[in-house]
Amino acid sequence: MVPYIKVKRLVIRALLLLVVALAVVYASDYFVAQYRATHNTNAVYGSVNVYLATQMKNGQVQLFYQHPQSVKCVRSIFPQLGYEPCWYLGRSKVDLIS
Repeated sequence: MVPYIKVKRLVIRALLLLVVALAVVYASDYFVAQYRATHNTNAVYGSVNVYLATQMKNGQVQLFYQHPQSVKCVRSIFPQLGYEPCWYLGRSKVDLIS
């Protein structure tokens, strides 16, 4: 059997490696978004049509398909430059308002 201390060190190293890998991915995503924003704004920004919805008193949700809203988004993995990523907005095309 492997001693407890070796397993603990292995787990700590694996968690540290995971944190470093996530930091590298986030930093590279940030620098790519910044580079695209300063050199070509069409390459970094996009737009997604979002439909508004409201919850009625009986618990049902009413969608307003007549007037879709165009929401500005950024083409990146994580939220950058103050905008949500386009892949995230594309998944949830309904914005619930109160």
